[in-house]
Amino acid sequence: MPAFITSKDISGLIQGGAPRNHMLGLSLEQVVELVANPGAPWPCPVPSTGIAVSTFEAMAALLMLLTDQADIKALNAAMLHLRRAPQIEQLLKAAVEGGVANTHTWAAAFKALGQVGATPRVLDLLAQALRQGRDVGPVAASVVLHQCCRQGELDLALNCYFRLTSLPSPWVPLLCRALFQAISKSGKWELLPVVYQQMVASKVAPSEQVWCQLVALAARAEQPELAIAYFRASQVDGTAPSLPLWNALLSTLAQQPQLNQVLEAYRQLLALKLHPDAYTYVSLLSAWGRLQAPLELIEDTVAEMRHHGVKVR
Repeated sequence: MPAFITSKDISGLIQGGAPRNHMLGLSLEQVVELVANPGAPWPCPVPSTGIAVSTFEAMAALLMLLTDQADIKALNAAMLHLRRAPQIEQLLKAAVEGGVANTHTWAAAFKALGQVGATPRVLDLLAQALRQGRDVGPVAASVVLHQCCRQGELDLALNCYFRLTSLPSPWVPLLCRALFQAISKSGKWELLPVVYQQMVASKVAPSEQVWCQLVALAARAEQPELAIAYFRASQVDGTAPSLPLWNALLSTLAQQPQLNQVLEAYRQLLALKLHPDAYTYVSLLSAWGRLQAPLELIEDTVAEMRHHGVKVR
């Protein structure tokens, strides 16, 4: 039965002048493999002590001591091979305390925990990190929400969203986009106002893309009044004139019975010096056809398409 080496033993060896990355005669890839397979025997004894290493704790400590920023990609990759939640959490903790963790380290840990069915634990770790003022980064935060959404756990995704927006977090717009995708896929349109109201309550300024999604999804939910309300809110919010946002409005209005509303929105778009594209004219022509617009208006629209360099297909 081999003796176990502790992280203190390893620290002592390194502080004693043992060369980094080569003190055990192992490559970093071999160390990563050992971390991924905690039951595997150590290929060689530790120099100067003869102590064999066979515990995951020692492997995690050793990996961190042998790893610098140049090797962080190997550590992140190793995380995804672990199959037990305590191992994943311990390696994440070692990376954070070792000062080498980046947003991809957090993301790898969260993905790995999701793979072993520990998604609720991911939410706990994320909330804990935010409370401690740690910046897990947008990649990791987005991974969490996407995990919840992919599993069809909209309640869990909303839980995550509310936790993130209740604490200082710069990634809320990114998380909203992931949540909107899940709402769209599930068809649970009633959750759209819930997400928006939480953004307002948390004083989060939606990005242009988030406003576009709000308008487009409200229209898909057959709630044109809500879509128009979101568009107007974006203008009050001070969002810069944006063609995608105006196109989302035109697409919404094109499904309504008021031809003049569509025409007025198009004229405002031009007055803002926005350059219309194919999406703009698809909405216009769709509205003209559905509302049986005069032939003269249709011809004028086609002429304007050519003037703006949009090809007639």
